Amino acid sequence: MSKPAFETARRIAESIIIAAASSAGLYLVGTVYTDAYYGRLSIEVTSLDLARPYVALQSVHALWGLLEYPLILLLFYVPYRTLAVPARRLGTWLAQSRRRFPRLLSILANVVVVAPLLLDAWPASGSKSCRIDRC
Repeated sequence: MSKPAFETARRIAESIIIAAASSAGLYLVGTVYTDAYYGRLSIEVTSLDLARPYVALQSVHALWGLLEYPLILLLFYVPYRTLAVPARRLGTWLAQSRRRFPRLLSILANVVVVAPLLLDAWPASGSKSCRIDRC
C-alpha cells in the first residue's frame, strides 16, 4: 500500500471513529436528558419507545443548557477586556481633573441631568396659549 493511500485510509478511519464517538456521546446525553425530563413527569421512558434520532436530538437542548452560562460569561468578558484599559485612562484623567477643578464634575453632572429637561420644556415655553395660571 502506498503512502498517500495509507494516509487517505487513516483519515477516513479517524473520521469514522470521531463520527461514531460523537454520535454515541450525543445519544447518551440525549438519553440522560430524556430520562430526567420524563422522570420528573413520572413517565417511564422505556414505555414511550422513542426513536433514536429523537433521543439524540434532545441532547441539543441539554448541550445548549450547559453552554448557556459560559457563553454569557464570554459575552460580558470580551467587552470588559475591550473597554477596561480606556476606562482606566478615563478614570485617572477624571481623578486628575477633579483635583484641579473640584466643582467642575458637579456642574457637568447637573448639566447632563437638567439639559434634556430644558430641551423638552423649550417648545412649551414659546406657546402663548398655555401658561401656569391659565390654559
